[in-house]
Amino acid sequence: MSQGLEKMLKSPETLAAMLPPLPEPPPLSGDLREAATLLLLDHGGLWFLKRSLSMRRHPGQIAFPGGRREREDADLWQTAQRETFEEMGADPSAISFLGALPWLVTPTGYRVHPYLGWWHNLPLQPVLNEEAEFAFRVEVGDLRNAAAPGERARYPTPAGEIWGATAMMLHSWLRMF
Repeated sequence: MSQGLEKMLKSPETLAAMLPPLPEPPPLSGDLREAATLLLLDHGGLWFLKRSLSMRRHPGQIAFPGGRREREDADLWQTAQRETFEEMGADPSAISFLGALPWLVTPTGYRVHPYLGWWHNLPLQPVLNEEAEFAFRVEVGDLRNAAAPGERARYPTPAGEIWGATAMMLHSWLRMF
């Protein structure tokens, strides 16, 4: 990992300053529903979930914590925090907002808003709900070096391959530095 990247990953302020402001998304059209995910960082690592095999959608896939926006969510950042708490027990008060990444539309009918957050309370000891088989952490430097070549971004990890929308969000963030 480069010294510049290593320094950025130890400073949430530096990471936050790197993220460009994003324009507001257009109003939802058609049958799209809004969802949010959280790229949860801690000092050099990024957290993922392996979805439970009992899930109706995306069973066994590696994903960021996140899900559909609920009526009681004040905004999509709160959706990302709520879902991260529900899925892996990460207390929202210990997560700092760093910024937002470009949203994307999935083939399953969601406009997903990825957020970048910083976990302050080391170590994170996940408390999983029924949606997650397990949670794991990957060093960001390892992810940068692991991208599989090809038309679509894919990232091998010891827990399996990151692909699809999760890989697209990860790729969007990693290419910023």
